[in-house]
Amino acid sequence: MKSNRGPRILNVFPQLGVPGGQAVVEGRGFAPGHYPKVLFGEVEAPAASVSDEKAVVWLPESPHCLGVTVRVGEAASGLFPFTLATRLAGGLHPVTSPVV
Repeated sequence: MKSNRGPRILNVFPQLGVPGGQAVVEGRGFAPGHYPKVLFGEVEAPAASVSDEKAVVWLPESPHCLGVTVRVGEAASGLFPFTLATRLAGGLHPVTSPVV
């Protein structure tokens, strides 16, 4: 029987992103006093804020990312699907393109 202890991811928003963007990971058991780690593939994402049920993180460079996990001590959540895209261009202005 599976234990309810340890972190559990319920949702990630958005479900895809590019390095440098932000994602919100919602779940249970993130235990902010125990320094939870949010991992995209094997790369830890820097946290902007963490509570017991939500972590807001900056998306890291992680070329082999198949999803996101949350680790608290030795306990880890299951892998939650997430697509980490590759940035194709930079310095573009969303209104006046091309490059500014």
